[in-house]
Amino acid sequence: MKIQNMLRIFGYVVATSVGLVGIAVTAGLLLPKYIPDNFRTLLGIVFILYSIFRIVTLRMSQKQKEITDEN
Repeated sequence: MKIQNMLRIFGYVVATSVGLVGIAVTAGLLLPKYIPDNFRTLLGIVFILYSIFRIVTLRMSQKQKEITDEN
């Protein structure tokens, strides 16, 4: 397996993990109860949006590499 494929898979795993942490934070599973609900919700949404952004950018870079390899 090429190093580049391993790094791509690692990127997807990290992005998915960040998304799952965002869901857990939003649900109130990771932060203590004295953290305000607004902050917990906002932090969870930021994690989820960041994971979506990472997955999209990884996918776009993969597509771009496929296009350049064809030419």
